[in-house]
Amino acid sequence: MIRKNTIKCKIFSILFLSMKYADRLYDEFGKPCHAWKEACPHCGASGKCSEHDSYCRTVIDFVSDEVCLRRFWVRRVKCSSCGHTHAILFDPVIPYLRYSLIFVLRVLYAHFCQGWSLSSIYGTFGIGARTFCRWAKIFECHCSEWLGRLRKADCGAAGSLEVLLEKDPYADFAVAFFRRTNLSFLQSHANPANCRQAHPAPLCFSRCSHNTP
Repeated sequence: MIRKNTIKCKIFSILFLSMKYADRLYDEFGKPCHAWKEACPHCGASGKCSEHDSYCRTVIDFVSDEVCLRRFWVRRVKCSSCGHTHAILFDPVIPYLRYSLIFVLRVLYAHFCQGWSLSSIYGTFGIGARTFCRWAKIFECHCSEWLGRLRKADCGAAGSLEVLLEKDPYADFAVAFFRRTNLSFLQSHANPANCRQAHPAPLCFSRCSHNTP
């Protein structure tokens, strides 16, 4: 898996993004990539990747206060040095999760920052109690890992969201978090190819089923 950053504005401003902006954001995913510029996360070779294949991916998003499905194409590259293939994923896509980054952050923001009851969250977003609890646990553990580095571990979940959502741009945080932990933010388990390159810091989240990244 190779992470690419596309979100250059504050996440806070796109938690309530319009359908028009969302359409433009997801349309960007289908454009040709510069595969030769990517470094292989398995062997570390640079300039050895080439476009290999693509597949259709669907995520559940929350746009203009409505739950919607997003379909887009994920491009894969192949490293001529080690022969491994890797999917190129963008900011709004959380590896192995069918919900978008915007969806998950919107749910957490509603609960921790806006004080929504759990029943309101379940009804509005159409998720179950186990799903919400898993997201909250992963979020708190990831923020503890990151904010501990920033010496702000005492700010709690709401404060963590405010720190994260007001970062500009989000891409800087996402890249730094990935380099430090070998995981994408809110990713539930490690990618085997990435783990061969580094040993991620121990995180206390629960594992979920292995789905398409």
